[in-house]
Amino acid sequence: MNDQAEDDDDLEESLKHRERFFELVGRCIVRYQSVEDFLPQVFCAALGGDEERASAIFSVVANRGLDTKIKAISAALFGLDESIVAPWRDLSGRVIAAAEARNEMAHGNSVSAGTTVIITVDKSGKPLRVSSVGKTRTELHKTKGAKKSVWTLEKLVEEEEKIWRLIRNLIAYQKFLRGEKVPPHLLEC
Repeated sequence: MNDQAEDDDDLEESLKHRERFFELVGRCIVRYQSVEDFLPQVFCAALGGDEERASAIFSVVANRGLDTKIKAISAALFGLDESIVAPWRDLSGRVIAAAEARNEMAHGNSVSAGTTVIITVDKSGKPLRVSSVGKTRTELHKTKGAKKSVWTLEKLVEEEEKIWRLIRNLIAYQKFLRGEKVPPHLLEC
């Protein structure tokens, strides 16, 4: 293989990596919204009784921050048996972690590293060809205070799966609270 063909292959691979990377960023951000959108159903199941009444009560906090929604669900569970409340403590922690991850992705800075771009020009300065040397990797970097987060393609793949598991587990918890049978696939962690 000649140098031009290798450069073209590296560039094509880098572009595919970048496309896959940003596709995953978008999917994680959008899928996270499904988590937050499901919280009213969890609240209704936790409060029990008339669903319309529960929805009306939750609507008071629906446009507030995530912390307020989680506190409302926790309040609806107040005084119930520990076997009912304990799963919510785990789930709410995972919801908060997913929200933090979503915010890091949505507000992070994209960084491409690991390649050099070469622009070949003619005598007049007109570009003849663009090529790259080395493989590029794209990352998202987010610094908040002393904490620096770096999102790689591999980390995004893991995060997307964590969000899917969280959604399934929230659905399972809602069914559990309602006394319904919970399909085993919703319990997989």
